[in-house]
Amino acid sequence: MLTIADAGGLGEAVPWLRPKTIIAVPTERSSDDTARPDLVVALDVMGTSQDPASVLQRLSALGSPVLCSYRLVPDTTAQGDRTLGAFEDLCREVGLSIVWRYFHQHFAIYMLAPPHHDITRVTTVGYHARADLITKLELDRPSLLVAGFFGRGNCGDEALLQAIYERLSTDFEIVVSLDEHGAFPEYWNWYPYDRCRRIHQGNLSDPARSCSGMIVGGGGLPIGFVADQVFAARSAGLPVALAGTDFPIITQPSPFAEAVSVDYLKSFDVVALRSATAVERARQLGVAAIHGADWALSLPTDESDAFQWIANRVLIVLREFPLRAVSFGYVEQISRLIGQLRAAGLTPTLLPFCPEDDRFAAALGLDVLAPTERHWWNPRRVKQLIGLSGLLISVGRLHPMIFAASTRTPVIQLCPPLADDMDPHAFGKISAMSREFDVDYLPSVDAVCEHVRLGRSRASGEGALRASQQRLEDMIDRLRRLFSPATEEVAQTR
Repeated sequence: MLTIADAGGLGEAVPWLRPKTIIAVPTERSSDDTARPDLVVALDVMGTSQDPASVLQRLSALGSPVLCSYRLVPDTTAQGDRTLGAFEDLCREVGLSIVWRYFHQHFAIYMLAPPHHDITRVTTVGYHARADLITKLELDRPSLLVAGFFGRGNCGDEALLQAIYERLSTDFEIVVSLDEHGAFPEYWNWYPYDRCRRIHQGNLSDPARSCSGMIVGGGGLPIGFVADQVFAARSAGLPVALAGTDFPIITQPSPFAEAVSVDYLKSFDVVALRSATAVERARQLGVAAIHGADWALSLPTDESDAFQWIANRVLIVLREFPLRAVSFGYVEQISRLIGQLRAAGLTPTLLPFCPEDDRFAAALGLDVLAPTERHWWNPRRVKQLIGLSGLLISVGRLHPMIFAASTRTPVIQLCPPLADDMDPHAFGKISAMSREFDVDYLPSVDAVCEHVRLGRSRASGEGALRASQQRLEDMIDRLRRLFSPATEEVAQTR
């Protein structure tokens, strides 16, 4: 690694960027056997150099990826020729491509790749979010704190965060609140954590000190999820929204539990629940909820050439359950499902949606019955694979169905066969969202096999999908309006 400079003290402004303590893997050797640095760090050099074009040319000649920063200046100043757009044009002119860009206060932080460099060696994700494409930006962007079950490698939750980031990071700096104690090792290298500030969910002072608003987003959240941070934000006068979730999960229903859930929901300025069932329940309890939608509907699909269309590929998602809740009958039923699909000329393939799903299948010996596609940390790649398959069968997981709906892939929800004569309505979230998307929710393996044999497999209802997508847009517009007054107030106080 070669550190050029830290002239402006950017390491202090962005604590997780410490250029003198970055650890690089062993250096490569170039064709002339001279040492080539794995990463060049040049923080706050471009903004202070009298000839940034010359500096960039020299960096490009090194043939290594470059982590650099550029100090933002308004277009109206005398230095109007040194705007972000002008700097990015210089990068391209010398052959440095922009892998990603992260904004923090007065700085834009870049990962640049030299000509003919494999960018997958620079970062695990080469996605370009909408925020990465901005070339002009107001200084002092407001921050939004986004809390959820993030950083764990659950494909559905990671999809939610990616969608939130891409829809709102054009106007807000996204700060991610997550339980770092349960996070997956090195989750911070995933997109979009690699370009967001992150705080632990036990941090109560940060929301009030540095953010302009808060979103609690995600799937099935329990009563009082991150209520401590919600109350901290409210006590500071910040707008707070619960968006794209179900009615909070009550593990042991009781009048007291419902009263607590109502108090929790009424602490939000906006409650946008993703199913009509959840909205109806909230309104029955006196909560003014609106009908929103699942954030993952707007997740882009990957365009990798790693997969090809396979019409007879059937993806099977097995949701992890505690092993004490799983009888041998579950193993028999899933084994029979895989066997009958294969007998029908189809190619069953397991698609775990999180590390726990993968371990669950292995613990039950189901992983030896069919090949496994492991991409749970990369929701776009999972969505692409679903879109290039002939059928998806989800056994207890919601987001495979959401992905299939937006890729127009035939999909079946199978009630998990945890016991004889399982009641499909016992899985309330799956039941409600299957109705929401007009997806076939079948009670048994026999029903699924017959459904497939008769050629009845189908995509979700097209009208239901369009309605959900429109509700998502309406929800996002409402959130923007909610946070806009806060944005203006923050700008005036700075």
